[in-house]
Amino acid sequence: MDICHSCDLPPCCNPAHLWEGTPHDNAMDAAIKGRRRSGEQHHNNKLPESQWIEIAALVAAGDLSVYRAAKLHGLSKKTVAVRLQRMAARQYIQEHGSPYPQVS
Repeated sequence: MDICHSCDLPPCCNPAHLWEGTPHDNAMDAAIKGRRRSGEQHHNNKLPESQWIEIAALVAAGDLSVYRAAKLHGLSKKTVAVRLQRMAARQYIQEHGSPYPQVS
């Protein structure tokens, strides 16, 4: 277990801003708050965001498989699958809000 910090201010020591979570919870909290590079800003990015959106739409419609999308763009199947999962998670959070505690 990790002790996670809701307000993300390093000098803050308010116990009300602390919550217990797993390393995964902590990483997701950082990603949701925009403290991790993602998309086109990430150093390992392979395609522009517009192409990822197009791939996601084609895969969701059943017009393109993850395997075929990977082959067409010179990527691994895992790279495409993980990116599409992250895009879906981001969309869910935008629609339903973060499942992690927030400081009020």
